[in-house]
Amino acid sequence: ITPTVHGWDLKKLLHVCPQIPVYSEPSYVCRYKKNIKALYIVHPTLFIKTLLVLFKPIISLKFGRKINYVSYLSELEDVVKCEQLLIPQRVQEYDDKLRASAKPSSPPPMSPPRSPPLPNQVFGVPLSQLRQRSPDGDPVPMVMKDTINFLSEQGVEIEGIFRRSANVTLVKEVQAKYNSGEPVNFRDMEDVHLAAVILKTFLRELPEPLLTFQLYNDIVNFGCRSRRRRLFSVTLVF
Repeated sequence: ITPTVHGWDLKKLLHVCPQIPVYSEPSYVCRYKKNIKALYIVHPTLFIKTLLVLFKPIISLKFGRKINYVSYLSELEDVVKCEQLLIPQRVQEYDDKLRASAKPSSPPPMSPPRSPPLPNQVFGVPLSQLRQRSPDGDPVPMVMKDTINFLSEQGVEIEGIFRRSANVTLVKEVQAKYNSGEPVNFRDMEDVHLAAVILKTFLRELPEPLLTFQLYNDIVNFGCRSRRRRLFSVTLVF
């Protein structure tokens, strides 16, 4: 539950509904509420669902589509790494209790195993593995060099290059070239948005984020700390 969503005040709501579990830090969510892609309500009770139905007329249709119910914490693994979250122990215990009381059901069908990466695959491969493949041990992958150099030359004065989409067919073709070890020259394509999309796609498909899971909580809480604490945190990281 966010601190304020379309006029809802978290403190007042918790005063009326003290059983509502809050798993996010209010100060952080409040600052980024407009950029929320989805809102997952874990362990929703009938009261919570009824409450949202009553408030449905005053909730925008766009925001209403972002609300999702999650019965168990394990279901969050499909959308977020649970090890990143600071989940209270009592929530873990409550989740275990719900699972123990649930009726046994047939196991879900097993998903097919992922195919092994191609010998020269770039997308979806850890940075450490890409560095080992590099002849000179360069820690910066070629796809990042190509896109950043091209954007530095051609895209500095273009507004919103990371907001615009590119031709899907061209994106797949460029990805296939990188994954097969073929060279890519963005100057021949003359499409700034294509290079931007390729860079975003590469970073998005990394098995571990560029700033790593280990630093996730520090980065999330960075803006909420005092200037002195921020400088101290940066010193610890570097």
